[in-house]
Amino acid sequence: MNQAFVICNSSDSDFGTLSELLDKHNFTYRSFSRESHLEGLRTDQCDFVVLLGSDWSTYWTEIQNEVAREEAVVQSFLARGVPLLGICFGAQLISQACGGRVSRLERPEIGWQSVEGVSGNELSGRWMQWHHDTFTVPPSFELLGINSVGTQGMIRKNCLALQFHPEVNQEVVAKWISSGGQNDLDSAGIEPSQLLAETAQMEMATKDRFCSLLEWFFERVVGRDRN
Repeated sequence: MNQAFVICNSSDSDFGTLSELLDKHNFTYRSFSRESHLEGLRTDQCDFVVLLGSDWSTYWTEIQNEVAREEAVVQSFLARGVPLLGICFGAQLISQACGGRVSRLERPEIGWQSVEGVSGNELSGRWMQWHHDTFTVPPSFELLGINSVGTQGMIRKNCLALQFHPEVNQEVVAKWISSGGQNDLDSAGIEPSQLLAETAQMEMATKDRFCSLLEWFFERVVGRDRN
């Protein structure tokens, strides 16, 4: 078995389909909380790292120490060649850590939205979005996906960064709604019941596509077959 580290906020301990897919790819995993300063995390003790989303923004002054700490961890993993996946806030943090820029959107992007894959079709299709910020692609990265809102994916050797949420299931979306997301949906004119129903319809296909995306990442980008 291989060891994966999952970095997340303490309020986002439900990883959706990610847990199942880590098992499928022969990973055990440990989670590390951003609020607890990533206590106990050692960059020489894992084979794969996932940076999950957050209701934070990387440019908030009140979390600058936490962001700087996680950026340093990202740089260490990149230097060591450890496979690294960033989702939503995690992708934005990777961009900022590598010289990109994170900025506020005029309107948040929420719901099942289309993404256009730039390098092949790995990202093409509809994915769950729930974010208020967007990020630029640093010079060392290749643009992998885009839509009318902004960057949706980028890659650099051992590092894949995705703006959307490939890990979502009904439970995750329901939790987002009940833990403060209702205001976002009201502002966007989205009915919670409609979003949950659409998530139920998309869940299985999205899990399969997420699994295929991980396989592509490990085999074609990192050069490792985890199956």
